[in-house]
Amino acid sequence: MINSMTGYAQKRFFYPGLDFFISLKSENHRYFEWEFRSNPQIVELEKRILKIVKKEIFRGKIYINFEINFLNSDRWKINFNAFLFDKILNHYPLLKNEVIKFPEIFSLKLNESAISNEDWRKFEKGFREVLNMILKERKKEGKFIEKNLKASIGKIEFSLNNIEKNVSWHSEEVKRNLSSKIEKMLDRSPEDKGRFFEEIAYLSQRMDISEEITRIKSHVNALRKIIEIKNKISKGKNMDFLVQEILREVNTINSKTENIKIIREGLKIKAEVDKIREQARNVE
Repeated sequence: MINSMTGYAQKRFFYPGLDFFISLKSENHRYFEWEFRSNPQIVELEKRILKIVKKEIFRGKIYINFEINFLNSDRWKINFNAFLFDKILNHYPLLKNEVIKFPEIFSLKLNESAISNEDWRKFEKGFREVLNMILKERKKEGKFIEKNLKASIGKIEFSLNNIEKNVSWHSEEVKRNLSSKIEKMLDRSPEDKGRFFEEIAYLSQRMDISEEITRIKSHVNALRKIIEIKNKISKGKNMDFLVQEILREVNTINSKTENIKIIREGLKIKAEVDKIREQARNVE
């Protein structure tokens, strides 16, 4: 099961004497990062929300906007500096309409003790609702990504099967090349022949592609398991590692053979690897 890293959700909640707005956006990111914006007076809110998020999301850049409006006057403490107000007016009477806007003169401060357990319950319930909205969106997009990933894996397996069909031709090609070298060396000195047969043994081993095919099969099987597994692991990172390994093995195969059919299938695999890598960037 694949989840995307991108999504967006928002909702405004209304209660007697209280309303709040929550927006949540997630983007692609290598690790887990987040930005939280809310009323600066409510320090405890960020800690509570982060705890909820980390239980559901472990990769991506998360942006949270949590705007709270307390409508009852008993929630607020009014600070008015009458002494400073009078002093400024005595010296600058023309500032009468502006001085009230100075934060040093007049300010409102939220009374955190007025936030009840019921308020916290409403905040957390509302946030979970918005979080579930974005999780559904990430899951929906994840199904589309999963479909594309499986299609690419299927094409890789098909091309790999075609490569295996041509392995015997590749082996015959290697034998022909080596036989040609042997014929040229028949009239050489014993010392030259010794060095030559060492080279033949080295080339024979170097041109074998069976190990690369086996490793690609293993990596492809691991890709399928990552897609199907339900555990909350960093699937995108693991997939990116595996496709790099597949790409390395395909490059090795194409460097070892001159068989055009094998090379062509190798290029097809590389094209699908690029598609998987692009999709993996948006996988949690």
